Amino acid sequence: MTNQFGSRQGMIDVNVSALVHLSHTAALAMAERANGQILDVSSITGWLLAPTSAIYAAAKAFVTSFSQSLHEEMSGTGVGVACLQPSLTRAEFQDRAEFETSQLSDVLWQSADAVATAGLRAAARNPGDRDSGHREQGQDWRDPTHAPWASGREG
Repeated sequence: MTNQFGSRQGMIDVNVSALVHLSHTAALAMAERANGQILDVSSITGWLLAPTSAIYAAAKAFVTSFSQSLHEEMSGTGVGVACLQPSLTRAEFQDRAEFETSQLSDVLWQSADAVATAGLRAAARNPGDRDSGHREQGQDWRDPTHAPWASGREG
C-alpha cells in the first residue's frame, strides 16, 4: 500500500461528504415543493471485495446505502431517490485512477451515454410516492440500475 492519503481523502470528500451535503440540501428544497428526483451514482464495486481499491469500494458502498436510506426517508414527500450502480463504464475515470483496462474484454464495458440513459430511466420510474420495489426477473447484470430498490416498483 502506497501512501496516497490526499487522493484517498479526496475520494471520501467527493463520494461521501459532498454527496450527503448536496443530497440533503436538494432533498429539503424538493420536499418543500413536494416534487423532485435525486439520482446518485454508485458502482457495483460497492457490493464487491476490492483489496486494491478498498477506499473506492467502501465509498461506493456508502453511496448505495445512503441513497437507499434517503429513498425511504423521502417516502411520501414527492421526492424520489434512485442510485445508479454501473459496472465497467468507459470514461476518464480509468485513466485518472491509473486502472489498466487492456486485459478486459470489450463485452464487459458500457458507454457513459448508456449509463446516463439508464440512470434517467431509473429516476423516471422512481417517483417519491412509490414503494421501493423489487428486482426484475431476468434483468441484465450490466444494467446499472440493477439494485433491488433503485428502479422502483411499476404500477
